[in-house]
This record gives sequence, C-alpha cells and structure tokens, in this order.
Amino acid sequence: MLLSFWLLLFAFVLDGIGSKYGISHLFLYPEYRGCNDSIAYCLLGFSIGGFIVSYNLYTYIIHSHRFPFLATLDKPLYKFSINNFIIPLTFILVYSWSSYQFQVDKELVPQKEAFFNLLSFTLGVFLMAGFSFVYFRLTNKNIRFFTDKLGEEGKEESLASSALQKSSSWEDLEKRTEDWRVDTYMFSFRRVLLARSIKHYPREVLEKVLAQHHVNASFFELMIIISFILVGLFREHRVFEIPAASSAVLFFTVLVMLFSAIYSWIKGWTFPLIISMILIINFSPVLTSSFNLETRVYGLDYSGEKEDYNSEVLKNSVTLDDYLTFDLDPTGTLLGTTYTVSVSSGSITPTTGTYGAAASFQLQAGSAGAGNVTVTITDAGTAGCSATETITDPGACSSVIPTIELNP
Repeated sequence: MLLSFWLLLFAFVLDGIGSKYGISHLFLYPEYRGCNDSIAYCLLGFSIGGFIVSYNLYTYIIHSHRFPFLATLDKPLYKFSINNFIIPLTFILVYSWSSYQFQVDKELVPQKEAFFNLLSFTLGVFLMAGFSFVYFRLTNKNIRFFTDKLGEEGKEESLASSALQKSSSWEDLEKRTEDWRVDTYMFSFRRVLLARSIKHYPREVLEKVLAQHHVNASFFELMIIISFILVGLFREHRVFEIPAASSAVLFFTVLVMLFSAIYSWIKGWTFPLIISMILIINFSPVLTSSFNLETRVYGLDYSGEKEDYNSEVLKNSVTLDDYLTFDLDPTGTLLGTTYTVSVSSGSITPTTGTYGAAASFQLQAGSAGAGNVTVTITDAGTAGCSATETITDPGACSSVIPTIELNP
C-alpha cells in the first residue's frame, strides 16, 4: 500500500496520470504566490522531504523489529533511512531530470535558472531531512542509556507508550514474524559494516530502545499532521498558499501516517478496512450527502424546484432566443396616416407604423420555431378598417447544438 503512493508520485512526474489536466505541470513547474521561482521549488522540496521522512518512519515502525540489531546502533533511524533510500533517491533523480527538461523545453526557462530552481528543490528536501535528523538526534536514546538505567533502577521500569501506535512486546513480535537475516548494512554512504549480534543484550533493553524510538516517531508524525491542519486553517493568507503539488504531497504524507497508525492496531486487516471505507463513502446514499458539500452562487434562489438538466433541455434552450422579423407596407383608400399592429400570440415591436414606407417588426424571443402567427393591421383613423396576414414560421435558426473541434 505504501508503494502505491510512490507509484502515484512517479506517474505524476512522468505525466503518466492526469496528463489532460496538467497535473505534471503542477509538479514540474510549481507556482507560489503567482511566481514559478526558487521559493516554489524549495517549498515543494520541503514537502517531498516530509513525505520521505514519513515513508522512513512508517517502514521503521512496521519493520524495525525484524532488524533487532538496530537497537544496538547509535542513531538507528538514521542508519535505517540510509539503507531505505533507494526509492526516495530514485524519485529525486527522476524528478530533477524531468523538471529540468520541462523548464528548458516547454517553459523556455534559461538553463542556469532551471538549475538554480532544482538546487532550491534539493535544499528543501535536505531542510526537512535535517530538521527530522536534529529532532531524533535530541530525543532518541541509544542502548547504553537504557543499559545504565536498567542497572540503576532494576527491571521493573515500564515502557513508554505511543498515542498513535499500539504497543507490542518483544515476545509478541517474535511470535508473529521472524528476523530477516542481515549480514551487512550501510553505516554511511561511504561505509558498509557487519551487523552485530544481539544475543548478549538483555531482551528488556532491546524492547525499550525500539519502543522509545516508536514513541518519538509518533510524536514527530503528530507534529506534521498538526502543521498540515494549520496550513489549511490559514489558507486564506497568501503566505500559506503553498504550491498545489505541495498540498498533494502533504496529503499523501498524512495518509501514510494514518495508515501507519491503523496498521499498528489491525495489521493485515488495514487494506480491507480502507477499501471498505472508500466503498461505503462512495455508494452509501446516507453518507454521500454528508460528504458532498454544495457551493452556491450568491444572489440566486435555491428554494424552488430544480430544473431538469439533460440533452433535450439543452436543445430546447438553444432556440429560446430565436425570433421572427418581417416588413409591412400596407396600402388602401381613405386611410389615415398611421396604423396599429397586433399578433395572435406573443408580442410585437413596434406596435404602430406609418403609411407610405415599409416598416420592420419583430416578434418576441422564441417566436421562431413556435408556429405560424397571424398579424392584424388596423387603420388608426378609421374604426373597423383592418386586414390580416399570416406569417409563416420558417423554424428555429439554431435547431442543433453547435460543436467546436480543436485540432492540436
């Protein structure tokens, strides 16, 4: 499930998903406060760094018990992240190349500026990674601390618990899974060392080390979730209008942390539970109305009955503005100077005319296509002197919905 988020990010960057909606553009050329500059790239890099940290925390919480030798190391989460950096490093390289090509080829950004933008992106990633490194460096204790403390206070000390993770004893972990054999590991990007044996360490100490690391990781996850909520609460301020791609990555980060918490409680039932929740929200008529929020236009009255909206209504609505026009030039004997005009249905403009010259008349909107109309001409000076004429309806001039085809 965790890899699906990485697959989505790779697909967004490589224009594999949402190409018609420009999703890749949001990632490859981010915008912040109307500018596609280094600040926007730094913010996106910072959010990507947060996702990488949450990815490492998730895998560390779920799988650290498979590598009990980690509890004997100084900075175990840092060592674990180094050995778990293949996917994040691949994504950073793929993103950098794709973004550089997009900037130079599509947006015509100068090469130096494009390179500087990517440096800002990398800086954002390392800022987040550095912040997490400092946090865990200050909070996580190594095995020597717990060994000394155990010797001073005895073995009855209780373990810390996490608000986001379900606590599990070392015995429970051993019953569920077996350790994965590890002979060597990357101590740093330049050194590879042999994995230590843990047989000479007390089991209680190993359990306390990993439990304390899980607690600190949970608090860090909680801080990121709170920051995400704060950004949403102050979204009306321009400072917090972060790039759209950053918002998407932050959302993925919160989901990863949520899945981590759920998995710690129900393990293998996590994926079926999430699928069930999605299906219930989408197909339950009761819940669907709760999750669909209406956006209403100011000044419109929504209290009346809703109009039908379908192809037939659209075809009929196209002809509502079609109208008939015609000219009249009546003649006769013993007539006055003007005459009046009326119609059998609808309205006519103007309603009077002058003899001796042709005058133009127009029926109401929608008269074209509404049928034939009888026009009555009455002399203004002689009562009872009138004549009728039938105007044949030629039909609506826009009888079909126009279509526009765009050829790229």
